[in-house]
Amino acid sequence: MAVQDKALKTELRSVAWDQPQVSDAGVIFVMCADLNAHNIDPQKIWGHAPQAVQDILGPMTAPFYAGKERLIRDEGIRSSGLAGMTLMLAAHDRGYDSCPTIGFDADAVGKLINLPADHMVSFIITAGKKTQPAWDRGPCLPNETVLIHDRFPA
Repeated sequence: MAVQDKALKTELRSVAWDQPQVSDAGVIFVMCADLNAHNIDPQKIWGHAPQAVQDILGPMTAPFYAGKERLIRDEGIRSSGLAGMTLMLAAHDRGYDSCPTIGFDADAVGKLINLPADHMVSFIITAGKKTQPAWDRGPCLPNETVLIHDRFPA
């Protein structure tokens, strides 16, 4: 969801730890996930794909997710995360700055945007032209801390 309405951005700021970028950004993207997307007509999702893909993934999707609440939620977060990163890269490519945040009350955001009951808010991305430099994040963690090769140590 793209939010550009100034009044709504101000309301969102009030439930987002009063972060100024929430009201000051040119646009706020509230990344949401439809927790029932696996039940959508497969033709709407896979209709553009080659017939072989449609034949495999179409009938498999609903049963794959059926009754697996954690998998459904994980897929919503995964899908919205990938969409959000793509959005941020596209914004950067067009000369805009962006910042993802989880610093907000998700239930309050949901109420403000009239989030359907079968959806969830994953995170928010603010985008626009920066007015000041971003805070220094410091050095990245060393690769040996974040990259495991082949197996976790026993």
